[in-house]
Amino acid sequence: MTILNISFDQDTVGLQFFDYYFSYKQHQESQKNYRSRIELKFNQTPRPDFINIAIVDFQNIDGLLDTSKFDLMLIDNSGESLEVASDQVRNCLAHDPKIFFLCGSFVSGQHKFFHKLIPYNHNLQLFSDCVSRPFYPQHYDLKSIADKPRSPMCFINGKNRTWRQYFLTQLQSSSILDMPIRNTIAGQCSKLLDCAFESPEDSQFRTYVNDCIENRDDDQTRKMNYYARSIWIGADGKFGKIAPGYFLIDEYLSHHCIIYPESSWINAHLFLTEKTWKCFVSRTIPWPISGSHLHAMMNKFGFMTATNLLPSHLQAFDSISDHKTRYARTVEAIEWAHRHPEIWTSSEADKIRENNFNRFWINDINLTGVEKFDQIVRNCGA
Repeated sequence: MTILNISFDQDTVGLQFFDYYFSYKQHQESQKNYRSRIELKFNQTPRPDFINIAIVDFQNIDGLLDTSKFDLMLIDNSGESLEVASDQVRNCLAHDPKIFFLCGSFVSGQHKFFHKLIPYNHNLQLFSDCVSRPFYPQHYDLKSIADKPRSPMCFINGKNRTWRQYFLTQLQSSSILDMPIRNTIAGQCSKLLDCAFESPEDSQFRTYVNDCIENRDDDQTRKMNYYARSIWIGADGKFGKIAPGYFLIDEYLSHHCIIYPESSWINAHLFLTEKTWKCFVSRTIPWPISGSHLHAMMNKFGFMTATNLLPSHLQAFDSISDHKTRYARTVEAIEWAHRHPEIWTSSEADKIRENNFNRFWINDINLTGVEKFDQIVRNCGA
């Protein structure tokens, strides 16, 4: 029996990752009554006969980075994207072989920090619970979806940031004059913050949009206002609160395709949220706006997007690293789709809807991080 002794500085959603890992190890022993060969202990004191793992919040790593007492140290950002980090996190990953980053971003094998990232998407599990368990009203919302006629496309913005406003301005300047745009919670733009894992193209674009689009640095206030509208779940609120973004709105049921900015914007990484999951479960075709290679990475996980309905030359925007150029090409692709509404009722579109709905329930997104962590633990002697 191998014992993983886990020390942590605070209770965080990142601790759920160890539950993912333990059930994976049970799965490996399915022929032996699911009796895992590992045991997890959550003990603040390292033990020499255990594999000692520390998990620390990325904001609290000052003074906590003495890895001499531990075999592994995981810096945790509570399942957020690579944008939620710091230069210190990046430096730790670059210089200490014992330190890894437990976060919500998936990157390709070509990424400089590919081997140092342990990805997991707790947002996927939360949304899955909301639509599959009868404790949640969304469970019944989903079951009551009727097969009604749908309009072609709609754009839904979220909390407005300078990069989203830039794209929306390009879209509004296009030849599409009649596409519905839902922008009700946008308001004035929030400043786009620095990212420790930016590419040169990311840095250039962030500086540009922050300089040319009026913004204010009030992200925390907007976040508090958003969560203040959360809905209590269960009798007497016994299951806690769920943020409003986890509920379907009418547009997902009345349009074939939803165009929307995903939460992350930097190039060459995948960070999917409830914005995408809502498209899958409502059988709406997603058109997420983010950094480069997002659509290709979604395809690698078995998900399909509106780009899979485009002519090949119009799909090329996804591989463009320059944000302004990519957004311009994206708008051109949207204009083409607007002129060819027949694509939304094609057999290919039906295949995308069914594929995404089915893959939502059987996807292997979180298996990626679990398998990587298992190999890291094995290298420690498990």
